[in-house]
Amino acid sequence: MLSRLRHTTLLIIEPNDIARDQYRSALKPLGCSFIQTATGASALAIVEQMMPDLVITELMLPDLSGVDLLNAFDANPKLRVVPIIAVSNADAQAQLPPAAAAEFADCLLKPIDALRLRAVVSRILGQESGPRASGTGTARG
Repeated sequence: MLSRLRHTTLLIIEPNDIARDQYRSALKPLGCSFIQTATGASALAIVEQMMPDLVITELMLPDLSGVDLLNAFDANPKLRVVPIIAVSNADAQAQLPPAAAAEFADCLLKPIDALRLRAVVSRILGQESGPRASGTGTARG
C-alpha cells in the first residue's frame, strides 16, 4: 500500500500549521504530493490552477465553513468529482447538517490518528469511481 499513490496530489486546507504538518507526515508514506493552504479562498484559487485528486479540509476555516467550500466545489462541474474529507472537533461535526455530512467522502475527528487518516485516504483514492468517491457520504451528480 505504501507509495502506491505516487502520482496523487492532495490539497490540505487547515488553518493550523502544526495540524497541516501532521497530516502531511501521516500521508507521506503513501508517496503523495501535497498542496497546503490555510483558507478556503486560497484553496479555491489553487484549484483553478491545479486539480487535486483529493481534498482534506478543516470544517471551521477562518473565511469559509467546510459546507461553504463543499458548495463551491459542487457549483463547478470540474470540481464536483473531487473527494473531500472533512476534519474537525466533535462540536463542529455535531453542528454539521446531516445532508452536508453525507456529501463528504469521510468525516474524521481531531486529533487525527495517522494510521486512520492513511487508511481513509487509501480507501477513497483506491475506489475512486465517480463523483466524490464517497465513503460515508453519498455521490452526487
